[in-house]
Amino acid sequence: LEEAERMLIMKAQWDEFKDEIVSLGDGQSISVHSRIRSLNPELSSNGLLRAAGRLSACEALPFDVKYPIILPKGHHITRLIVGSYHQRYLHQKFETTLAAIRQRYWVINARTVLKKVVSACQRCRNVKAKPAFPQMAPLPKARTTGFNKPFSYTGVDYFGPLNVSIGRRREKRWGALFTCLTTRAVHLELATDLSTDAFLMCLRSMQNRRGRIVHLFCDNG
Repeated sequence: LEEAERMLIMKAQWDEFKDEIVSLGDGQSISVHSRIRSLNPELSSNGLLRAAGRLSACEALPFDVKYPIILPKGHHITRLIVGSYHQRYLHQKFETTLAAIRQRYWVINARTVLKKVVSACQRCRNVKAKPAFPQMAPLPKARTTGFNKPFSYTGVDYFGPLNVSIGRRREKRWGALFTCLTTRAVHLELATDLSTDAFLMCLRSMQNRRGRIVHLFCDNG
C-alpha cells in the first residue's frame, strides 16, 4: 500500500511539477517563476518532492513533519488524499483536518482544496442542509373578510381537563376557547363536561356577550 501511494503521489507531482523535478534531479536550482519555490523543495531518495522548512534540526519531530510531501492543489489524487483525511477524522472542522494533513503533506492552497472536498461530501451536505418549509395555503374567506363585527367568524376548541375544588370534592372542568378568525380576539367559557348540552350552554353564553356568530368552525369533536 505504501508503494502504491508513493507511485500515485509521484504521478501527481510529475503531472504538475515536472520541470522542478527534472531540475532538482540534475542538481540545479528551480526556476524563480516556479509556484513552489517559496517552499524550498527538495527531491528525496524515493523520488518525492518535499518541502524543506526550518525544522530540519528538530530531532523530536518525525521525518514527514519536518519534510512534508508537496501536493498540487488541482490534481485528482490530491483531492482523494484530502478526502480520505476528511472521512478518517469524522468530518470534523477545517482546522482539525488541516492539522492532520500537515503532519505528512503540504497541499498547495490546502484550505481551498478542503473546502471543495467538504462541499462535495454528501454527509456534510445532509448535516448542514436547511429544512425546506412548505408554502402556506391562501387564507380562507373567514380570515380576510373585513368590516364585520368581531366574532362573526369564530373558531372553537376545548382544552383541559382542569381540576377544580367544589367544597370538599374535586371535579373536572373543560375550557371552551372561542377565537375571532378576523381579529384573533379570544373568549373563554367553562364547560362542566364534554356533552353537547354543556357546549350549547357555552355557545349561548358566548353569543350573549359577543353577538350572533355568522359561521362557526370546529374540529367536529
